[in-house]
Order: sequence, then structure tokens, then C-alpha cells
Amino acid sequence: MAHKSIVTFTRSVDADRETLQWAASLAQADQGHLSVVCLGVDRIQPGAFYAGANVIALQQSLQEAQAEADAAESEARSFLGGHAVSWDVAALPIQIGSLGQLVAGRAQFADLIVLSKPYGTGRAQEDVAILESA
Repeated sequence: MAHKSIVTFTRSVDADRETLQWAASLAQADQGHLSVVCLGVDRIQPGAFYAGANVIALQQSLQEAQAEADAAESEARSFLGGHAVSWDVAALPIQIGSLGQLVAGRAQFADLIVLSKPYGTGRAQEDVAILESA
């Protein structure tokens, strides 16, 4: 069976380079399309701060998540630029509580989902959530 739509999720191309290589190779072999979702995760739990500080902390955390997603997007574009495969990359900052919904929504129509192992060096709770949601 040919996989015409392949999706993968990354928070860091350095950590997921092998996974991206596999996903690109599979897309190329099947003449499919690879979608790379670059996530920046906001780990702040709403309501965890006293009145007034919540807005400041949330804004800072969302800015950091956007920067993380943008950095991963730039790395992914650079990495995929050297591959002869159809691809797209999206940078998405997301609050940790909504991570599962985003992953499930992006993955639901893909023919194949390629993910890194969620445990080990450099891995975090987000990687487990991504696997479980996919």
C-alpha cells in the first residue's frame, strides 16, 4: 500500500533527525506528501498564578512556545530542502492541555504517522502525549 499522506510531529529537528529522515524516505518511495508539524509547547497551567501575574506569565510562556515552534520550523525547512519529496511544514505553538486535540486533528486523515520514540534522553512528557494522541 502506498502512503500518499505522511505526517510527523517534532519539537526539535536535532532530536528527531532520524525520524524526519525516515518520514522523508517513505514519502519519496511512495511518491507521497510529508507534513511536518513543528510544535512549541506552552507548559503553563492556567490558574497556577496569583491574580495579575497569570497574564504576564502566560504571555511570556506563549512567546517562548512560538519561538520554539519557529526554530523547529526553520530547522525542518532546512533539513527537507535537500530532499526530493513533496512536503510542507507548519509551526504551531500550543498549550499543553490542548496538545492531544491538535495532534489528533492533524493526524486523523494521514495514511501514515511517523514518530520518534517518546522515552529516553532528550524526551519529555509532550513526546508521550504526542504518541498517545496519534
